[in-house]
Amino acid sequence: MKTKTLELGRSAYGLVAVALIAAIAAISLLPGFASAAGQVTSRSIQLNNSSAGATATYNVQFSTTGTTSIGGIVVDICDDTPIIGSTTCTYPAGFSWGSATPTVNNQTGMGTGWTATAVVGGGGANYQVLKVANATPQATSSGTPVNFNITGVINPTATASHSYYARIVTFDTSTNMGTQYTTSTTVRAASFANQVDYGGIALSTAVPISVTAKVMETMQFCTSAAAPTAVCGGTSTPSVTLGHGTPLMLDSSVIDTQTVYSQVSTNATNGYAVRLHSNNACGGLSKDGGTTCPLPAINSGSATASLMVAGTAAFGMHATAGVQVPSGTLTNTVSTAYTGTGSNYAFDTVTANDNVTATYGDTVVSTGAGGVASSVNNSYVFAATAAAVTPAGIYIANETLIATGTF
Repeated sequence: MKTKTLELGRSAYGLVAVALIAAIAAISLLPGFASAAGQVTSRSIQLNNSSAGATATYNVQFSTTGTTSIGGIVVDICDDTPIIGSTTCTYPAGFSWGSATPTVNNQTGMGTGWTATAVVGGGGANYQVLKVANATPQATSSGTPVNFNITGVINPTATASHSYYARIVTFDTSTNMGTQYTTSTTVRAASFANQVDYGGIALSTAVPISVTAKVMETMQFCTSAAAPTAVCGGTSTPSVTLGHGTPLMLDSSVIDTQTVYSQVSTNATNGYAVRLHSNNACGGLSKDGGTTCPLPAINSGSATASLMVAGTAAFGMHATAGVQVPSGTLTNTVSTAYTGTGSNYAFDTVTANDNVTATYGDTVVSTGAGGVASSVNNSYVFAATAAAVTPAGIYIANETLIATGTF
């Protein structure tokens, strides 16, 4: 019985040995796997645009399986399978490496001196196969990524979210790559005697995500007796009473003034303007509802500010350029007529459709080329003086500041 048992044991060991030999033989016969070759690791192809039919940059990256040298790199784009050794490689409709001589950019981990050519495979006039060659094989290190870019690549035009594949094969020399990796429409060789490494990569086109966001047009404008703080804070009702003494009175002895303020914030991209409108048809200060103005606009009919002289009846205003309150943005400039200093003032300027009595008033300040603004203050100095013969009475004008943005 023992003898039989031992014989049976030997027979079993023999079967195992035969099975192992058969398995090893089967592995060595897999197509495309030369005995010295191994799969490249950390392999990927990054696209900067995955839309179907888009022009994109392809960043090819992989690490070799050992320290070696390579003189040729093939990147073959297939529509059916990434398996190296498959004897067919169908063409992804619309794909192209861009030209017969693509440019290799930003190569790292692979030395210098590389050039690229693209070969027509099964896609008619389109370039399906990329061959990157170096007449002098370059050393590569295991674990160090080989990396290069190809620009101007055309993605497949098939339906969006379409899968396609890249086959990567490296060769010891550029000559062996040229003679061994041949293409004839969809036909590919089953193995390559001088390949160094290999690997497959899956890619896909995708429908781009359309992102839309809307920002509403905004404008905040305020007037105040005191200079506003940020975002129209600290405002008070602007009521101007010109005069001196108790009670306040105009006379011919002095020029009386009072300052009011405005602030504008707007996201108008093409700038804004602040205009001044008077309810008096005569443009100055009136005691009969605007029919006559015994205190006339100082430079009515003039495009520049005029000197106000005490005792010569007049009414006017000058403004200062925009000043940002803390955290504000942008400024503005004052129209020429209202750029007054000292006793120079303006009112009711020259153009018939652009003066204080016109429908939309007279432009006082504006941003010119424009840009968004936040918490920009302007000050307006109103001034008047009476003549010795100015009739007694209460003189009134309602002045409105109007901000308009160009969006």
